[in-house]
Amino acid sequence: MYCPVHKVGSTFFRRVFYAMRENRRLSNPYTIPIKKALASKRIVLKQLLPLDAPDTAAFLNSSTSIIFVREPFARILSGYVDKLFAPNPYFWSQIGKHIISKFRRDAKPLEKSCGHDVTFSEFIDYLIDAELAYDSHPDVHFTPTYDQCKPCQLNYSVIGKMETFQPDLAYTLHQLGYNVSKVELAQWARDATHDAIQDSTVSPFEWKLKIKKCMSWHEGLKRMWRKNQIRGIISMEERFPWSPDYSEKFVSVRMFMERVKKLNAAADQLKLKKQKLSVLTEAFSTIRVERLLKLVEAFKPDFQLFQYDMHPHFIFD
Repeated sequence: MYCPVHKVGSTFFRRVFYAMRENRRLSNPYTIPIKKALASKRIVLKQLLPLDAPDTAAFLNSSTSIIFVREPFARILSGYVDKLFAPNPYFWSQIGKHIISKFRRDAKPLEKSCGHDVTFSEFIDYLIDAELAYDSHPDVHFTPTYDQCKPCQLNYSVIGKMETFQPDLAYTLHQLGYNVSKVELAQWARDATHDAIQDSTVSPFEWKLKIKKCMSWHEGLKRMWRKNQIRGIISMEERFPWSPDYSEKFVSVRMFMERVKKLNAAADQLKLKKQKLSVLTEAFSTIRVERLLKLVEAFKPDFQLFQYDMHPHFIFD
């Protein structure tokens, strides 16, 4: 049994479990197209559980139950960048418009109709409101892990962390009867970067017409570029390379992806890792201390249950 937490490797695990269901060898989950893994039939817990409580408890105790978690501040920033900062017309419409209508005074008509320019500060206000004031517009991509996976009610066999993903993944797969070598895990990590580049590039190009209703395509591409920098895929020193006219007329999916992959391959990976932390610190430095404390209160069970520092130095110092 697996409880998927968004922004904590849930897409990767859907590929893994798809391979298991199809009796495929776990040589490399990234060879499975993500659309195929997401579209495959999943058996949800309610379909498996017996109706009476004793049998339910017995079922859960006999199952290997898995959850992977992530440092809350990092997960929050990742959710904002992926769903609201980067071009994503669906989440702009579903969440962005709601946030702007509720938390922005004197919003302009385009801002209200598109929801495309939610600030990080407004996003934090939304998260606090959703948890502490019981906002009627929550979204599972942003809600705390304890809300989604009920760790106080379910005794999980495996609780893995994104911060120690490779060894935790190896242990998890071993518990499921699969042994993966360090070489394979290292290859999966490299493939994860290429998969992230592809995922964050292909979809916006598919949504190009919808994006252009809210911003120029040049601005959309710049946000995609910035997303790769925030995620530690390319260096902050790499300037966006194309003019507005060139962006509109000539930049293709392939051109964008190949440029990002080339820069990633040439970059100092240790510097990129440090860059991710500095970006996290910079983002939360724009939030007032009293709002940070409210955010900690809203996510307090996640900090406590999964042993994360509620006042980490990279946020509060």
